[in-house]
Amino acid sequence: MLKVKKIAIVGLGYSGALCFANIARKFQFTSNVQIDIFDKSYSMGRGLAYKKQDFTRLLNVPAFRMSAFPDNQYHFLNWLQNNGYSYEECDFVPRGIYGNYIESIVMESVKLCKIKNIGVHFIPCEVFDISKNDEKFTILGKKYDHVIYCPGNFAKKINGMISCFNEESIANIANDNVIIFGSGLSMIDTCITLANNPKVKKIFAISRHGRLPEIHKPQYFKTKIPPVITEKDVKNARLSKIMRKFRQKCQDLEDWRIGFDSIRPIMQDLWLSLNIKDRGRFFAKLYSIFSVYRHRMPNPQANIVNNLIKNGVLQIVKGDYREFINAEIPKINCLGLEMNVDKIDDKLLHNLVSKKIVKKSKTNIGIMQSEIDNFHIMSPLLIGEMGEIIAVPELRQMANEISDIIAASDSIDMNINKKAQ
Repeated sequence: MLKVKKIAIVGLGYSGALCFANIARKFQFTSNVQIDIFDKSYSMGRGLAYKKQDFTRLLNVPAFRMSAFPDNQYHFLNWLQNNGYSYEECDFVPRGIYGNYIESIVMESVKLCKIKNIGVHFIPCEVFDISKNDEKFTILGKKYDHVIYCPGNFAKKINGMISCFNEESIANIANDNVIIFGSGLSMIDTCITLANNPKVKKIFAISRHGRLPEIHKPQYFKTKIPPVITEKDVKNARLSKIMRKFRQKCQDLEDWRIGFDSIRPIMQDLWLSLNIKDRGRFFAKLYSIFSVYRHRMPNPQANIVNNLIKNGVLQIVKGDYREFINAEIPKINCLGLEMNVDKIDDKLLHNLVSKKIVKKSKTNIGIMQSEIDNFHIMSPLLIGEMGEIIAVPELRQMANEISDIIAASDSIDMNINKKAQ
């Protein structure tokens, strides 16, 4: 009799959903596999980014780049067409529709598991601890061979401020004036929500650099050139020299976006070629301004925001948000994700760190991939180790690789069992 392989997925946001879908695809039809999925909110893959039926907030990446699977570029586009949506490949699709797409993948994966005789249990509860004994992991008294830990996004927390993820509270603000701390893409989404609130007359967005994200230019979406800088340029070079060379290379092109997009497929390799000190310097000095160019606004959203500025509703202010922390008007937190583990209020994360199942990154930004066999981490918290990990291309590739590892271990177990027979 074949031994049953038990897999736990902790967190069913976007990352957990992709891992589940890839595992469902890759295990054989005769596999004796049990998958338990723990998620306190039963979000079915939507997570924070795609959790509501929201048609005003758009993806900031064109549809043809948003497939959930690295080996099927047009999976999302095909899903749109099959479900009656008329979006083209370079369109920016509402986040709510993308959430429907991810949820449909979860449901299709459940059906596929049933066909393959793979057991799937959804357990709607929060996990506070995971322990390891011998080769097994224990969660809520159950033993598992593999754990996929998908903690998702942790927003920076500041008392007295409305989270940018709390769309209902933002939509119901009753004051004339509002302050937004941060001016990145989450601020853009927040402005879109506030623009539909007739009671809000003036929005102040405060950030260190006082810059809005740059705007996409669809005519360059499919322009491809070799990377303008490579690992060879980065290795053993000072960060300042690397950035000067990158800036010059981008200036020599028809449009700087082409240069940024050229290094996109090798961002993780470039990051790993940097020494630890320069990784820390990049986050401390350059990350916020780099993101202005790296994370761009969808064109329809840019039009709305520019009209808000033109009509005097939105004002971008260069400054330190702490100078405005005591302002007696509604304040919205769009300061981004918290990457300092010590400041994250999450019991499971701290328990895993205390047991050394999870370790803090050497850059002191986020965490490292676990050194413990069969404990897999898929999270934006890996940013300090991997550089680029919060966007769809990296997440879907990581989900693909994790599922390959788990499926390969199943094949080995089956071969051992056959020989034993």
